Amino acid sequence: MNADHTLSLSKYLEAFTPASHLASRHPTLTDITPASLTLRSSRTLLSAPREYTIPLSPPLPSLGSARARMVELDAVASAKLGREPQDAVTRFVPPTPLEYAVMAGVVAGMVLFTDGAYFAPESVLGRTLFAPGFMQGARSVCEGWHWWIWGVIMGLHVSESGVL
Repeated sequence: MNADHTLSLSKYLEAFTPASHLASRHPTLTDITPASLTLRSSRTLLSAPREYTIPLSPPLPSLGSARARMVELDAVASAKLGREPQDAVTRFVPPTPLEYAVMAGVVAGMVLFTDGAYFAPESVLGRTLFAPGFMQGARSVCEGWHWWIWGVIMGLHVSESGVL
């Protein structure tokens, strides 16, 4: 159940308990009785794993009827969360040309701003693309601030990857 139905367990935890969306991402079913489900939330940066009990009303007549009730609970949880019952990512949608251009611009900016020499008047960029005033400002940013800028960018990305 835990390996094959993580998406459904996640929806149960998010819809029927006060667990946050992040804590609901990788739940574990720890117990099932005719009267309840017990799920453990996943660890987040702000909280430890926690056990939640979801009452089943009316109780199951037997554990053999659990599958039908879980399908029903999935539909109820999906409706409560405003999602489709089988809301899973099943195909890759490639980036659009504009998204590729934005990614290329971000990477180019990060590479160029590592060294002020890229913005020297005698550089290829200085001779062809940019006005002298821009080149002077970009070079001063690179020489005086580039490590601070990179530190902020890396700090944000590391904390973002830890949260997600």
